[in-house]
Amino acid sequence: VTFYLAIFSEVEMKKPEKQCKPSNTFLQMKSDREWDTAKAQLLEKISQVLHPKLINFDDYIFSWSVPCYQSSQMQLHTNNNYKFLITHALKPKEVTANIRIEMKLTKARVKQNNESDAENDASDNPSDSGDSSDTSGDRQHATKKTKIMKETLLNRDADEKIKLLQSRWECSKGGCSTSHCFIHPENSKHIPLSHNHFAIWATAWQCGPQFADLEKLLNHAKFNNFCLGQLGETSPLLQQCINERNQQPGPSAPVFN
Repeated sequence: VTFYLAIFSEVEMKKPEKQCKPSNTFLQMKSDREWDTAKAQLLEKISQVLHPKLINFDDYIFSWSVPCYQSSQMQLHTNNNYKFLITHALKPKEVTANIRIEMKLTKARVKQNNESDAENDASDNPSDSGDSSDTSGDRQHATKKTKIMKETLLNRDADEKIKLLQSRWECSKGGCSTSHCFIHPENSKHIPLSHNHFAIWATAWQCGPQFADLEKLLNHAKFNNFCLGQLGETSPLLQQCINERNQQPGPSAPVFN
């Protein structure tokens, strides 16, 4: 299936509707791909076009249409939405569909995150009631809440980057011991990639494109056997960034050395 993507940045979404100009690109994918794979591919395209520092599927509004078969925009946020899209995309002789991707405005994203945090607070403190005159305690609670929110965003971003990397380096070659391989650019050798590889890679990517991205490997001891001219040891600046990332006490933050 060929999906024609119209991606609207936050800047464009702030303009009057008739003045909004999307960045257009396309995505080709087999119709039997799972929804999680499709989401990862869509996020990869968004990352290539908009270059966001953090990427989260929930920060965007997705909708689709198929000319002559489904002209009105239909939402694309769940597995059932995706199955419905594929059903219609396969109807024309030329198997295509249009997908519109709108970045939510900052206020909407902040409100969504705050509502999520409020729900978490309510579930964590169901019996918390009465007056609270301790302003110091309130400040500590607010600081803790902000810190937890930041950790949550970082962990979500890391998870999304891991999905992007797994989608990019998925291996379909028969005989490989794993389902994901890094393919050496010079000799086409397949080098198995574990989840730990992806977790370290995603963390380095979070530190900045100068350290790693979807295509660029990192200078880290875990990748020494890839033989791509790495330094043979972890880059000191990268290690410092990873150490700072590991100091985040969130439960899903990976720890690397």
